[in-house]
Formats: sequence, structure tokens, C-alpha cells
Amino acid sequence: DDLALAGADGFIFEPFVGSEIPNYPLYLFLGVIVWEHFAATTLASLAMPFEKAAIIQNVRFPRLILLLIVGWTHIIIFVTHVMLFVLLAFVFGVTLSLGALYMVVILLQMSFLALGLGGILSAFVLRYRDLRHLWDMLLTVFFWLTPIMYPYPVEAPFLQEVLTLPEKLAQPTVSELFAAFIRFQPLSIILYDARRVLLSADVAHVPSFGHAIGITFVCLLVFALGLFLFHRRSRFLLEVY
Repeated sequence: DDLALAGADGFIFEPFVGSEIPNYPLYLFLGVIVWEHFAATTLASLAMPFEKAAIIQNVRFPRLILLLIVGWTHIIIFVTHVMLFVLLAFVFGVTLSLGALYMVVILLQMSFLALGLGGILSAFVLRYRDLRHLWDMLLTVFFWLTPIMYPYPVEAPFLQEVLTLPEKLAQPTVSELFAAFIRFQPLSIILYDARRVLLSADVAHVPSFGHAIGITFVCLLVFALGLFLFHRRSRFLLEVY
């Protein structure tokens, strides 16, 4: 499905941006599989309280296990997609460097972020059941605000842009707000890092230690908040079924 989606999107967008981006088919496919991991993990987390209702209602056990199972399942799926990407890279003649090992860090960041948001959403989905439909619509908007098919806007080193952001957004236009969101939202940064390490043969493109720690910390915060809220709310699941 991901390969078909990437092919369809590539057919539409390559005439517009393909000349600006080296190895655009691989660029696009990597964007699709990273996005799919995020979207599928959050949607599966939202669906989990409904799909596992019989177990939750009849068996006493830590409900967090169900959320972690969702995360583990989608990690395995993403790893199979990365293996397909490696095969396609070989077909397109792209050589992977040792920097590709950084994908282990990216996989952790992606999973922390997606499962954390999934935990936050699933903590409240039984009480607010329209949350599933709302999140589905928000994902559509979020898809277009993530640089999956178009270039990631980099004007300067990340830390330098962060420091100048308050000045840029002192009196922002709508387009500047959208641009800032695309540049600084965590999934955009993770996707950019994945492309840097998988589509470049130069180990120098591997993110710095400080960059890796900063993004991982943000994703861990989201993950911790998701686990906390889901654990706190899971005590009341039986009351809202």
C-alpha cells in the first residue's frame, strides 16, 4: 500500500519538485513510510479501547500493556518497510553509509512520539467518541503540513533558526505561521533526519549529538505524558464503556 501511495504521489508531484530533490522516488517513499508509521500507530491506539473491550472488561491486568503492544506491532511493520526501502535504494544505485545505523535512534523517536500522542488520545476516546473522527480529519491536514512530497525548508542550522524564531514571529503572517509549523514540528524534523542518513553516502550528514538528544527528549516528553494520562484514565475505562 505504501509503495502504491508513493507511486501515485510521485506521478503527481515529481514534475513540480522532482528536479529539485535528488533521488525523488526514494525521498517520497521514505516520507510515506515514516508518515504511515505515525498515522497508523496513533489510529491503532485510538481504536484499541474498542477492539480490546472484551479483554479490558473481563481480565484484570495493567492496561498499559495493550498500548505498548500497539507500539511494538507498528515498529515491526516499519522495520519491514525500511527493508523494502533498502532494496529500492539498491535498485536506484544509492549507497548507504554507516550513518544509516542512526535509523535506530529515529525509530525510537518516531515510536515515542506516535505512541505518546496515541496514549493521550486513547485516554479520552471512550468518553469523547467523536475524537476518532476528529483525529482522522486532523491527520489529513497534518499530512499536508509535513514535508512528505515537497522539500523541507531549511534556511540555517536548526539551533540558529530556533533562536531567531521569536523575532520572525513577532508579527507573523499566516504563511509564516504555516512555514514555522512545517519547519519545527517534531515529525518534520525526524523525517528530515531520516532522509539525511539514508539518502546521503556522507557520514557527516548524521545529526549531531546535541540535536539527537534534543529531539529525543521532546519525543520522550510526549511519550511520558501519553503513558501517564492513559494509565491515570485506564482506571475508569470500565465506567465509560
